Amino acid sequence: MIKVIIFDFDGVLVESVDIKTEAFRQLFKDHGKAVEDAVVRYHELNTGVPRREKFRYIYQSILEQKADEAVLNHMCSEFGGLVKKKVTAAPYVHGAASFLEDNVSRYTMFIASAAPQAELEEIISERGMGKWFSRIYGAPVSKKEAVQKILIYAGVKASEAVFVGDAMADYNAAAANGVQFIARVAGDRDVFGNIQCPRIKNLISLEKVILQI
Repeated sequence: MIKVIIFDFDGVLVESVDIKTEAFRQLFKDHGKAVEDAVVRYHELNTGVPRREKFRYIYQSILEQKADEAVLNHMCSEFGGLVKKKVTAAPYVHGAASFLEDNVSRYTMFIASAAPQAELEEIISERGMGKWFSRIYGAPVSKKEAVQKILIYAGVKASEAVFVGDAMADYNAAAANGVQFIARVAGDRDVFGNIQCPRIKNLISLEKVILQI
């Protein structure tokens, strides 16, 4: 029986994936269309990866430039400035708010996100979402480590937890810990290939899927 639900944040609880895609495009638009498109393509193939790691890859492998800590800090700060207010105002994934409200006493719920911890906590606080979650984990804690911490904190077996995510990073974090996984697939963005796992378009059907696990 499932006792713990771990949620990714962007694209699972809040419709904020496109906000972050546009931020990457905006930050590199002065480098030309080819670079801009390459950056966006890399980002879309690696959702769920911390932005700092993305910027390091972009500078080293796409721009072929050095990216020291000062550059990475600057880019992360610029990115946060572009997205924080928009993510705070973004709509919920259909069914998310009602599921959380209806099930807060039934399941122990957590967030494991690649967004920076402080930024994530501010957004969740400003949206009034904190009441639904026992703990919130963001970067620099990896999702794999976050799942480990959650299992220990909640005192449950891996088989009693499920991770709801929309990226391979989410699936990998769940699989590494033996936790079951439910994929939220928006539109035609199915990044999971031939992986066998339940897929949902929104959170309206989440309770039914969890009960079938």
